[in-house]
Amino acid sequence: MGVTGYSIHGLRKNAGNDLAEADGTEREIMARLGHQSPQMAAHYTKRASRRKLARSTVEKLERAKARG
Repeated sequence: MGVTGYSIHGLRKNAGNDLAEADGTEREIMARLGHQSPQMAAHYTKRASRRKLARSTVEKLERAKARG
């Protein structure tokens, strides 16, 4: 019984993204995914930070438009 249609790399990448989106630290991501250096974990946290900032700016814009 196996999982088809997914690669180990893709599953690991998704896990890193999910952990970062849940405010996981670089060290926590490293521990969970087995990274030896913080560079790859930093990649996930940077992406999550950019996504959060992008969502925040959209929300602010929507609130400003609603106020008139």
